Amino acid sequence: MQIKFNPSGTQIRSRFLLIRLDIYPEPTDKTYVIHHVQVPDEASRQFQAGYKGKLDALGNPVDMDDFIKWLDRIPKIWRVNPCYCKFIRIEQDETIASLINYVKSMLDGATKSQLDNLLSNPDFVDSVDKIKHDAVKDQMASLMGDKIGIGAKLSVDIKDSIKVDGTWVHDPIVSLINTRLSTLEVLV
Repeated sequence: MQIKFNPSGTQIRSRFLLIRLDIYPEPTDKTYVIHHVQVPDEASRQFQAGYKGKLDALGNPVDMDDFIKWLDRIPKIWRVNPCYCKFIRIEQDETIASLINYVKSMLDGATKSQLDNLLSNPDFVDSVDKIKHDAVKDQMASLMGDKIGIGAKLSVDIKDSIKVDGTWVHDPIVSLINTRLSTLEVLV
């Protein structure tokens, strides 16, 4: 499995810095077949030209059959979606090296195998039985919570934030963290 930093999740909540880590399956993982999907190529000329059919006031296609026909004509590409996303709290003075070591330690061989088994469990993937689905989901949350925890505390220095209309905005901090972590990828 590969773990990548996802900048869309960086946030400060209750004076803690949270970062989002996405876990992607490798071809040898059981969950790979579930998360290796074919999607419309958004970079294709056909997709960029946009759907030309009639849209409602919210911008949704009025004729779904026509929209699906248009979508079927768009070239497709294969991509791997994350199989699991986890937010962790990190310390203010966290280094990239220590974060990489932490990420490697949180997904050791046994934990990786358990996670792969839970994520590929038919009771989780295909179940219409909410009780069975939730039971597997709870096992996964317990596994990842016990192994990863919630990380460490960051006390945000308010002077590094900006007050806009009476509300503290932490964009400068979030932007700085995203820049520092933009290339964080760990193969476990």
